[in-house]
Amino acid sequence: MLFRAAALLFLVSPAAIAAPRDALDPVVRLYRDFAWEAVIDEPIAGRGFLTESDAVWSRYFSPRLVKLLRDDRQCVSRTREICKLDFSPIWASQDPGAARLKVVLGETPATVNVSFDYPGNGKRIGMKILLVRSGAGWLIDDIHYPDGQQLKKILETME
Repeated sequence: MLFRAAALLFLVSPAAIAAPRDALDPVVRLYRDFAWEAVIDEPIAGRGFLTESDAVWSRYFSPRLVKLLRDDRQCVSRTREICKLDFSPIWASQDPGAARLKVVLGETPATVNVSFDYPGNGKRIGMKILLVRSGAGWLIDDIHYPDGQQLKKILETME
């Protein structure tokens, strides 16, 4: 019995134990880098999340999600109208705002849960972030919202 326990400890290396925590990295960086959108009203502290370049989005998102975001932004530029996204996908709102933001590992190694209080009404918002592993580490591949919508499905819908 002692041998089996030692064998199990050997099979679960420190790298395997630490790997899921790495999934937090792109999500924490994303919210750290764009927190100003939710807390600074004026003056604007930089380019907004939805106006960023593919190079910036690629720091956090999978290539497929970057392409979908770019396609939507190009549609907005071309038509001068709302296309598929009518809200900030990282804040689940048209008017970003957040207090008590929390980023924790989810129920699988490829899931991160984000929650925060929306200051306008005090409602607790919870989102599930799905990640994929790439050569550069973990990248966000989808966001599931409290109302059941999913970012990829919103962006992939035909017009």
